[in-house]
Amino acid sequence: MSFGSSNVQLAVAEKLQTDARAAYRKGNYQLAIDKFTEALNMRPAITMALLDGRAAAYEKTGQPKLALKDAKAMMAYEKTNPKGYLRAGKVLHLMDKPDVAIDIYKLGLKHVAATDPNVNLLQGILDKAVAKQTAVEQAAVAVAARNRFDPMQVLPLELVELILKQLPFRTVVAVQRVSRVWHSVISGNARFWTTLDFTGARKAVGKAALKKYISQSKYALTRAVVNRIQGFNDTTLVDMVTMCRELEYLKLMDGFFGSSLTHAVGLARSLRVLVLRCEIPCGTLDDLLGPGIVLEELEVWQIGTARPRSAMRFANREPCTSLKRLLINFNDAGGKIADRWVALDELPAALPNIEELQLNKISCIGPVVVDMSSLSKLRAFVCRRSKFSEAYITFPPSLEVLDLANSVTLLSEMQFAAASEEDMADERPPRPGLRRLGLTKTRVPLTLLQQLLPASDTGAVTHLRIGWSRDIGFAQLNDLYFAHGALQGLEELSVEGDYEFHDSSLPTLYPLTKLRRVDFSWTSVTSNGVWRFLSNSKSVEAGLLEELVLNGRDRVTVEVGQYAAAAGVNIVQMPEGSREWQVKQGDDAGPFARV
Repeated sequence: MSFGSSNVQLAVAEKLQTDARAAYRKGNYQLAIDKFTEALNMRPAITMALLDGRAAAYEKTGQPKLALKDAKAMMAYEKTNPKGYLRAGKVLHLMDKPDVAIDIYKLGLKHVAATDPNVNLLQGILDKAVAKQTAVEQAAVAVAARNRFDPMQVLPLELVELILKQLPFRTVVAVQRVSRVWHSVISGNARFWTTLDFTGARKAVGKAALKKYISQSKYALTRAVVNRIQGFNDTTLVDMVTMCRELEYLKLMDGFFGSSLTHAVGLARSLRVLVLRCEIPCGTLDDLLGPGIVLEELEVWQIGTARPRSAMRFANREPCTSLKRLLINFNDAGGKIADRWVALDELPAALPNIEELQLNKISCIGPVVVDMSSLSKLRAFVCRRSKFSEAYITFPPSLEVLDLANSVTLLSEMQFAAASEEDMADERPPRPGLRRLGLTKTRVPLTLLQQLLPASDTGAVTHLRIGWSRDIGFAQLNDLYFAHGALQGLEELSVEGDYEFHDSSLPTLYPLTKLRRVDFSWTSVTSNGVWRFLSNSKSVEAGLLEELVLNGRDRVTVEVGQYAAAAGVNIVQMPEGSREWQVKQGDDAGPFARV
């Protein structure tokens, strides 16, 4: 099916193009831009020529960024047409980016057919650009050779410090070998060693090397990422935190740590953030949530093998008032789901100041009443791959993010508490309300959605994911919300896996003006429907829609892909089973959502 303009539209566009060129020749470049833009809005078959003309006018008015944007649109619209690459290269030269221009010319030669009449022109311009760039580089080398100096000997120490802070830890270690002066300056200055990061270690790091780097910091280490340290154990950890009294951030990437970890954390009085990608036993986790710990953030990736149906309780313990962010993935080291039962009803009293709470792979089996309304600072609650049965949960009005992906709720209720009398008495501004709701691959009844999102109060919601949800589809969203003018502030919507979502469903989304990302993967939307959505969406018209996800199978024709590119929309399609597709199936960031 062709999506070109009608003959009448084409004639009008050609007339506007003629007027624009006439204005350009007379030096009236702004009028030319306006005429080209008016013609482009019709999306005629002469789009390439119009984009090229407008880019030239932008060059004349000193707007190279806009000219480059049009050149990129030309390249995306017709990859095999050399005009886009020639225009982009010219603009990049004007922007003093000859190296990037050369890359663009080379890219053009890869896509342009050898039989194209302009391919020789493209090759010739590339050869000239390479020759000129080579001459410039040779001249720069000659000047540098005459004025060679060691920056370590002439730059102020403060400037050297600013430069080195931008480099990864392994690079700082490597540049010590440049010269004796570099080694002396870097190794002898404690300020360069306040961060210790072995994330990218390719082989085991000896304990002697660890001790050396800590010594070079003069024990003023503030941030440490420990990975592949040979012989690193509980005793070494205790020694490290004892010596480095200013340590604020600690990440353990591997190994097994037990009760000595709690002892070490208790000694590190400045420690605020602890990330555990290593394995810890269940009892250690309980100890890390004790009242004597001053942590503000705790992230745990894997728990040691637990007894079946073992419970995590919070009753009869002093509150941990410092903790603001708690992320736990109840998954043992063997990769099996731990099915950890968590006493959520006891949690509010134990963590009164929590702001972000993520508990993955848990069970909350009732009947149980979980009143979180007292957690006035809670902004995000995430429970992925979990099970709720007869759990009656009340969230505080402060909650902005709720994610229950891959979870099951049976005979459960979830609702928000009303604003407190204290807030109303103080005439405090209303809290923002729920912004993000994730129900991907859930078994959540429609009644629960209505409890979480009353039709009369959805103005704050910006992100909604219902993909693969067993009991909630787009038809229900339409009946409950869109048909009544609700959910008009959506920026992201995912309906993937809803096979009842057809082209006829799309007009409901046309009026939405703030959409930035939409996921139609594994739905019944066709290429024709995508084209109509792009043509009629107010979000596309406003230039806000950035990404349209259509995974599962190829459904978008070349014409629609070009049309989307010209509108500034990136269409994402990954072949099912590919590496990119597999990564997409995983969680946002390891086991946790980044909120």
